[in-house]
Amino acid sequence: LRHPLHPTPVHPPNRIREMSLKRWLPAVTGVLLFSQSAADKGKDGSDMFAWMRESGAWVAPDLRIQKSEYTGLGVYTSTAVNYSDLLFSLPENCTLSSATVLEEQPGLKKLMKYIENNSTARSQVSTGALLSTFVMLRLKLPRGRFALYLRELQEKLQSTVAELPFFWSAEEQAWLEGTHAMDVINEYKLIVLNDYEIVMDALPKLKSKYSLGEYILAASLVNSRDYSDGGDAEPVMLPGIDSTNHFLPEPPSQLAMHEKSDFVSQMQSTTLLRNSVSRSIELRA
Repeated sequence: LRHPLHPTPVHPPNRIREMSLKRWLPAVTGVLLFSQSAADKGKDGSDMFAWMRESGAWVAPDLRIQKSEYTGLGVYTSTAVNYSDLLFSLPENCTLSSATVLEEQPGLKKLMKYIENNSTARSQVSTGALLSTFVMLRLKLPRGRFALYLRELQEKLQSTVAELPFFWSAEEQAWLEGTHAMDVINEYKLIVLNDYEIVMDALPKLKSKYSLGEYILAASLVNSRDYSDGGDAEPVMLPGIDSTNHFLPEPPSQLAMHEKSDFVSQMQSTTLLRNSVSRSIELRA
């Protein structure tokens, strides 16, 4: 961060010092590659990957979801990954999109009908309103086809809130004044508030059960895990694949030389492809 009145970087206190907008702005970044000895023991994502495989997805052998002391949660492997190797292939039924959400919760068709028949709502609502509403409803009580993925999102709520500038205090957000990031935050606030009002007008019974804060959180989870092509494209969430959306820093200086050799400091670029033949989404190294 650079303060408008200071020529050198300013490091604000608390979590802003280590803030990263990378996860807030949707982007496919890379797969974290570690030797097994370098990663902390933790959840390996076996349940998630098992569900994906049972649902028709393909997941490369030896991939696991783990948490490292230095880089947080990510996808790890102890075997070599070559350029263009296939890492994941997800069929449509494994993704969260407008189509799969309406199949999972048909009651949300009422929201779509309201938007279709209301010209004002149709012109103002964002493309993420339907998916955000579904996530808001299911976060309280994960169930159905995507229950495992939604429970994973539940576990990430605290870290998500801490990392997204949208949820920072007014004092913390003040450090962003005069930056493009603050413009994005203010614009996003208006979009989410407008969507919430449209959703509650369409589904009034929800208003007494779900607050604006709950909708904002759901919308932020969708926004930070959106792998659509952007623009007017409807958002899509990709279980498993979205665990690769993390930044890999340089090895900490306090590590011994032999420990640094285990800490692979290269963040592999990845390519997200839509296979029109198999109607699946592929992630390649």
